[in-house]
Amino acid sequence: MKSKLFATVVLAGLIMTGNVIAQAQSWTQHVDWAATNSDAGGSVDCPTSYVSLNVEYAIASGGRSAVINDALFSAYRGDVGRAYQLVLLTQCHNPDAQGELMQAGQNAVVGYLVQNWTPNGVDPQSIRQGVQYAIAILAGN
Repeated sequence: MKSKLFATVVLAGLIMTGNVIAQAQSWTQHVDWAATNSDAGGSVDCPTSYVSLNVEYAIASGGRSAVINDALFSAYRGDVGRAYQLVLLTQCHNPDAQGELMQAGQNAVVGYLVQNWTPNGVDPQSIRQGVQYAIAILAGN
């Protein structure tokens, strides 16, 4: 019983220490900024990359925060690679920030994202799938 309690306390301490270390890293500021930056339209950099990563809707509405929201849904679906690509996309205007995020690595960045932010609304992937299904029905496929 004592050993289980000790192990639990040690594990909780490691998790909290890891969170403090991650929060102390400068790259986390880039994630946090993107998660709260909803400027859209002309303030969105790299629109062709938004299109190629299927987050073109964020150009018109939601900006970087919409991309982060999609990244969160991707992470929850287990697509950590896509989530990481989307976070990197939010910094396409800032090579230094992208470099910091790349140096931190996929697991650290997506782990921080999921621990500190919550997705809202409907998963954009489910909307895309629904539209594709409707188009197929209308086309008679």
